[in-house]
Amino acid sequence: MEASQRPFSPLDDRPIDLDFPSYADQDPAGGQARTFAAIKHFLSLATVSTATDYVAAAAAAAEELVRPTNQPAAGALPLDDSMHPANYVFAIFSNVLAAASQIPPDHVWRWRLVALVRALSALPPPPPAAAAGSEAFGAVWASEGLHWDRLPTLPTLWWEVFAGRGRWDDPRGRMEEGRWTRAEWLNVNAFAALLVADRVGAGEGALSFDESGMRLLRHVLDEERDAEGLDDNVPPAAAWVLTTGAWLHERVGPGPGLESRGDVVGREGEERGAGAGESERWRSWKGQFGRLAADDRLADGTKAWARRAVDHMAQVDGSA
Repeated sequence: MEASQRPFSPLDDRPIDLDFPSYADQDPAGGQARTFAAIKHFLSLATVSTATDYVAAAAAAAEELVRPTNQPAAGALPLDDSMHPANYVFAIFSNVLAAASQIPPDHVWRWRLVALVRALSALPPPPPAAAAGSEAFGAVWASEGLHWDRLPTLPTLWWEVFAGRGRWDDPRGRMEEGRWTRAEWLNVNAFAALLVADRVGAGEGALSFDESGMRLLRHVLDEERDAEGLDDNVPPAAAWVLTTGAWLHERVGPGPGLESRGDVVGREGEERGAGAGESERWRSWKGQFGRLAADDRLADGTKAWARRAVDHMAQVDGSA
């Protein structure tokens, strides 16, 4: 079992009937439908049972998934054609997020989907001939250095859904239309957290997955006091902690900054026994999760997630 799976074990492996997004192009021969069907097929493979199996299967699935972008004439397709590589790449990663929003944090398909994204990031770029006659396709790839290892469009798509459809701001200040449901919001954050934990295409700067996770944690644990907002956001914040606990322990520094734990220990001198060098923020967040676990305003499920976060943080920092 992978280390990131232990806080969620036993994992659910029952098949999920993933729904094709209603907002997508419904043409069964189009790029949206084809990429979603390929992702769904890979996730549901009955022969994939071990980590080794799904890593190998992911590599094969990734190669098959991107095959249309490798065709010499692909870049010459009309820009409004769903099989044009620029549109097709967008379809791949928008459907990755659509699938992620339907996979619970404790389901084995979350790890399979990350394995597929990792396999995509390991692919070589399409041959130069495939970009012939298409400035738009060139912009997706070599002209801006965006090869598969940069997961083109995924960081931007993630930030759009995180900021545009998320539940992490004041629920009274956002229109309900287009927002994630609570379950979808939990699921998609758990997926992003696993990308960070597995060091898969973390992105850079404001568009990075790790920065969005830190923003959500700061919001939930330092700012949010509204019960509805906490019921929205404590479970996904806890999923970030459970998935990225060791990384988070290293990342969080004292006060408002985000210094590494190593920097803090180095500045404050030698460690002073168990828990020495832990940041004020880490201790504050662990204490806040503890208070949320006992907050009678919150739903039982929310409090259960908070308790799981406290327990896992104690395991990570050795105070359990």
